[in-house]
Amino acid sequence: MENVVNKKQIKKEIIMSRAERVQRAQRAQDILLEDRSIEYVIRVDVTPDYVEVVGYNGGDYLRFRVRDDGSVYEK
Repeated sequence: MENVVNKKQIKKEIIMSRAERVQRAQRAQDILLEDRSIEYVIRVDVTPDYVEVVGYNGGDYLRFRVRDDGSVYEK
């Protein structure tokens, strides 16, 4: 019985983490589209420490890392 409870708890944590990843990715895209004026987003990679966003602006491909506190680093 305990094993079944643990599986349900793990599944719930996975679902919550998916929702959190989507939220973090959307927040990072919003920050970059507004503050850094990139034209569009090509790829988003969510990691535990930051969200990496590859975008396009004026003929250049740019890579940014957005931390959870909102700080942005260009790579």
